[in-house]
Amino acid sequence: MATTRKRAAKGKSKGKATRKAPAKAKAPAKTKAKAKAPAKAKAKAPAKAKPKAPAKAKAKAKAPANAKSKAKAPARAKAKAGAKATPRINAAASPDGERVKILLHASGEDPETPWALDLGPAPGKRGARLVRLVNVPFLHAKPTFGDEIVVAPGPDGWLAWDRGDADPDRGEGIARDGGRYALIIDYLPPAGADVPAVFTAICEAARRLDVVPEGCFGPRADKPGRAYFAAPNAVTPLALMTAVTGAVDDCVFTLIHPE
Repeated sequence: MATTRKRAAKGKSKGKATRKAPAKAKAPAKTKAKAKAPAKAKAKAPAKAKPKAPAKAKAKAKAPANAKSKAKAPARAKAKAGAKATPRINAAASPDGERVKILLHASGEDPETPWALDLGPAPGKRGARLVRLVNVPFLHAKPTFGDEIVVAPGPDGWLAWDRGDADPDRGEGIARDGGRYALIIDYLPPAGADVPAVFTAICEAARRLDVVPEGCFGPRADKPGRAYFAAPNAVTPLALMTAVTGAVDDCVFTLIHPE
């Protein structure tokens, strides 16, 4: 019996040994775990690369916005350049001063823009300037050529002189009287006459009396032309009419102002 038990025990021990053998087969499970590592590495690499690439692309896409803001710069430059041009000063300067375009009006009525010489700052409103007229105005008998007046910047940027209720013929609104008065003469040359030559002859006759001539419009068909003059106070209208009438044959002259 003892021998049988030992054999049985030996049989049991052998049975136990055969049962333990499958435990070694767990090794492949570990290899499976190792195989998972590459899967993680592959998953992480695309995840990091993909979100960063679009972010950089978006940053580059903002460049056109900056280009738009730069494109606005010329528009601003034009606006500033336009602002500087409001005094309407002529680029050509004379020895006596810089030529400037001024505005003459009477409380907003009869506006005209003759040339004048800028003689410098003047007392009064901010930006006021003393100027001397170098044109013969058409809508204002005074001031006229040679008169000095004070002009000041208006809301629209013009250096303006407003006659208002003043009487310039009495010296009101005139800083310094140039000693001249305005005349208006209509002229009608004969048919077929050389109109430019006629007007040149009229101007030469006026200048011999130290009268400043300025053409307004020329004759057409049977309608006369018109010329303005700034005559020294010593030269009478009759003296000027006699001079121009003798300068052109068969030309009809009519004194319009003064009456």
